[in-house]
Amino acid sequence: MRVELYAEGLNGGGAVRQEMKRTRPSSLAADGDLYTASVPATRPLTDYTVRVIPHFDDIAVPLEAGWILWQR
Repeated sequence: MRVELYAEGLNGGGAVRQEMKRTRPSSLAADGDLYTASVPATRPLTDYTVRVIPHFDDIAVPLEAGWILWQR
């Protein structure tokens, strides 16, 4: 699995996909982990959403795939 921040492209540009790295187990949930990422401050935070997708090397996953878990 891969956890990433996703934002639609602007002005015909490509989408932003920033992989989030697991930094440590979460102290807020018994079975959770904490993921972090950095993105440029040139876009509002509301442009980004977190998503969890299946991840296999050299395999593309379409955005509409039903097994992608979107934050919103």
